[in-house]
Amino acid sequence: MSFVVTLPQKRNIQRRDAVHYLSPREIEFFKGFSNKARGYMWFMERLAVKKAIRLYFEKKRHVTIPWNTIEISQDNTSTPSYKILSGRHLKYERDTSISFSHVGNIAIGGIITKSIDGSLGVHVEKIRRFRQSFLKAFLTKEEVGEVKRYKKPENRNK
Repeated sequence: MSFVVTLPQKRNIQRRDAVHYLSPREIEFFKGFSNKARGYMWFMERLAVKKAIRLYFEKKRHVTIPWNTIEISQDNTSTPSYKILSGRHLKYERDTSISFSHVGNIAIGGIITKSIDGSLGVHVEKIRRFRQSFLKAFLTKEEVGEVKRYKKPENRNK
């Protein structure tokens, strides 16, 4: 289960946005960004993965988790994890894997059940000139065809 968010660049994050979407610890970290664009994308990555986490809990547990009670963190190897600050969800936190990424004005976040699917890793790239060997190493034959289709000028906006 994953969720993709596409957003305008360099939008100012208002205090009410931070309080609504971020945990108290995340708000303190967010305040430390001197580069607004980097802070914005950090915020958007978390928003994307929190949306995926909320969808996961709504589908699997039939509960709606408040945005600011989901805390995203990364260990010293940059492996992301999350904790739900209220409620009894520890089992699900341990049994799931999350990942997020961004490029330009696109942020993506996802969550999977580890016991079924292993660990999750997401990455997003703009379609650009890639070597054919690179595409073949990471994409299926159908996906390579899709990239070629979207490289055409009439399809670029898609």
